[in-house]
Amino acid sequence: MFDEILDQGAAAMQWDLRITVAVGLLSILVLTRVVTSIRSNLALRRSSDGKTPPIMPYALPGIGNMLAFAFDTKSLLSTIIDQFGPNIPVRIRVLNIKLNFISGSESVLAIFRGSRDLTTAPAATLVLENAFGCPASVRHVFDRDNTGILTQPLEGSNPLEPHNRFFSLSHRSLHRHLSGTGLNELASRFMSCLETELAALDIGHEEWTTIPDFYDLIKQTVFKASTTALCGPTLFALNPDFTDDFWEFDTHITKLFKNLPRWMIPKSFQVREKLKASMMKWHKHAEEKFDKNDEALQNLEWEELYGAKLMRARYEDLMGIDGFNEEAYAAADLGMIWGANANIVPIIGWSMIDTLVRPKLLSQAREEISSLTDPSPKGAIGLNMPKLLASPLLQSIYSEELRLRNGVIIQRVPIVDNFKIGNWKFPKGDMIITSSWHEQRDRSVWNEGPVNGEVHSVEDFWAERFLVYPNDPNSGPAKPGRDVKSKVKPAVEDVAGDAGNQPKFTIDSVTGSYIPYGGGQKICPGRFYAKQEAIGAMAMFLTMFDIELEKNDLPKPNMEYFPFGVVPPLGTFPARMRRRKL
Repeated sequence: MFDEILDQGAAAMQWDLRITVAVGLLSILVLTRVVTSIRSNLALRRSSDGKTPPIMPYALPGIGNMLAFAFDTKSLLSTIIDQFGPNIPVRIRVLNIKLNFISGSESVLAIFRGSRDLTTAPAATLVLENAFGCPASVRHVFDRDNTGILTQPLEGSNPLEPHNRFFSLSHRSLHRHLSGTGLNELASRFMSCLETELAALDIGHEEWTTIPDFYDLIKQTVFKASTTALCGPTLFALNPDFTDDFWEFDTHITKLFKNLPRWMIPKSFQVREKLKASMMKWHKHAEEKFDKNDEALQNLEWEELYGAKLMRARYEDLMGIDGFNEEAYAAADLGMIWGANANIVPIIGWSMIDTLVRPKLLSQAREEISSLTDPSPKGAIGLNMPKLLASPLLQSIYSEELRLRNGVIIQRVPIVDNFKIGNWKFPKGDMIITSSWHEQRDRSVWNEGPVNGEVHSVEDFWAERFLVYPNDPNSGPAKPGRDVKSKVKPAVEDVAGDAGNQPKFTIDSVTGSYIPYGGGQKICPGRFYAKQEAIGAMAMFLTMFDIELEKNDLPKPNMEYFPFGVVPPLGTFPARMRRRKL
């Protein structure tokens, strides 16, 4: 009896202890939530200039908003916008890191206009190391370079020799070779390579050919064409599995971006190391075979060893940096190839699929392409790219896909004390972020209709969203009646020369809200090439083939890729294809 009483007493004490611990933990969570909510409200009520942004309330001390930010970023940012509204920056705490999330076109334009006081170097360094495997042994190359991206080093920065300014060298070579002659050569080379890839497909003129996954066909052909145009055919000759290895790597990229340890994602590290080895094999071969004493060869915009002159310039720049090595160079070029394909290939896929599932749009697109194509010669040469690039409809389709599918977090870090946006100040070194996904879905900015009696949600694809009809004041990308400080530029006659009520393409009325390329001094240098790839590839596919998808269901996005760039379509897309008789 006595033993039973003791046992019951001990059990009761254990149960009471559990309750006490549970209540104590719950009290800590509630108290933390209450305190952070009060601090947030106090920050919002301050009226002084140079205010500190309010914090996003949280319940886990020491953890902050980390779980929501890491595993449901989109919902967290949506909640912040709903709770605080646009143009009010909000601090997000992720462990001991403070991120300042901004929204609203005024705030976005402020960071673009303040480019000289902001840097992307910390984010670029993390991406190179975490995603592409740049070795930690060269981190000092990035850490010592606080000189900025312009020719003139920033005042007060480290006294680096010009050949050691990694970020300036990278910025200069990209902008120099992705414009003018270099851009023209790269774009025409891409179209020629894509035509070669499509011509090699085992698809005839008479019988339909079953395609297990049309999007996979786009990935295979466009990647091979784009990377051959950029890097030359030698890369693939030395590494026959490079295309398959790349797309397998792409399925792992989100895990690498999140910096998960090797023991958790061994396959991700394995496929990345294989790609880096392929890059080093190509680099070694190109360096051994390229004749640096051949002046004519040096002046070529493209040759088979390095491909585009841009890649040759990158070799000279990067390998000339003190402390840089072959592995770092391979990681940097892997990042270059990923950046050149991981966004534009899904955009081409979306453009094709969204057009194919809409018979009326497919007919319009084909008619537009046909009217702007020279009857002779045939193939890529017959596609009049200047006219296609000026087509209002094709530009609108491309821009709408970028608006709807681009989900990237744009990052900037102040390099000056107390950088300001409006009345809000941001400490030096604290990261500022904004979301293209959310800005490009802001219902207070974007036109959702009705246009011609039809409503077009910001969540849906609308091919004509970026078209302004002179006789319809409700058309165009911006919400009718919205107060826009920058007026839309006067419409220019379309390529057919018909003034009438022909639509004009514009993005001017949504400046600061349409940000697929970022902005400011760090705006994407490949944006002009990407546009030529997207419109050119769509024109070539629709010119060369009849394509029918097995299902005409509207595709859904694969949100696993958010917020690391363009979100690809989810699933497979069985189809049948037949060559068109040109």
